Amino acid sequence: MIDNYDFPEGSYKSVIHLINFMNYKIGCEVGVDRGLSLLNLAQRCSSIEKIYAIDNWKPHTDYKYDENGQVYDIKYIELSKTIFEHNLKYSGVNNKVEVIEKDSEIASKDFENSYFDFICLDCYSNSEEILDNIKYWWPKVKDGGILIGHDFQTEMVRNAVAGSYNDGLLKTARGFSEYDNVWITKK
Repeated sequence: MIDNYDFPEGSYKSVIHLINFMNYKIGCEVGVDRGLSLLNLAQRCSSIEKIYAIDNWKPHTDYKYDENGQVYDIKYIELSKTIFEHNLKYSGVNNKVEVIEKDSEIASKDFENSYFDFICLDCYSNSEEILDNIKYWWPKVKDGGILIGHDFQTEMVRNAVAGSYNDGLLKTARGFSEYDNVWITKK
């Protein structure tokens, strides 16, 4: 018998107990890369029945940490996708995961509003993408659900998330919290 991988490290460790406590059943991560965070949630959140893995796995440049940008070329992206598929296969939770390979905006249109208990955003590489992704995905969160993101330690993410409150994108939010570089807002 082959033992499954364990994914103890992931960007959303700080929300595992919240997801279980709230008995959230349906969620997604938008921006999966190698799947470490998504599979960590799927393994440690017994309440999760379905979690969607949404990523376009396309080359991009990420400006969160450096004004010059970190380039993720086709070689990196192909390797990341292959590693994700391998990780998923040996995760022991692949029955909970549905993979959708699409751009964020297009994928968001596949779901009715108020569909998800929680959504994790990790598909932004500049301020505009943060705001766009909040705009696409916030309506998909159920009343009482949460929208989550990480990289809050970066000025770009902090400013863009604050901007989403100021410009009204998150006008229906009922709170905000940040811990361990993860930001959360409740609907």
